[in-house]
Amino acid sequence: CMIVFAPKGTPREYFERHLRNDPDADLQGIAIALVDNRIVSTVRVFTRRMVVDCKEIVCGGIGEVSTQEAFRGRGLA
Repeated sequence: CMIVFAPKGTPREYFERHLRNDPDADLQGIAIALVDNRIVSTVRVFTRRMVVDCKEIVCGGIGEVSTQEAFRGRGLA
């Protein structure tokens, strides 16, 4: 994420804070695509809890989707 979003001015610390401050953070929710042992694409599935009709349910969301420019259009993300 840091490499992909750096040109937009998003610092590495932004993503580190996301992970560190997420009470449901799970590293297994991060998927990566490797090319020549290099991470070229990532996606994170977030676990979230919601209350619906007075009952807590667990759901998920997708974020931090990133693919290096040279690898876009290949279906990695």
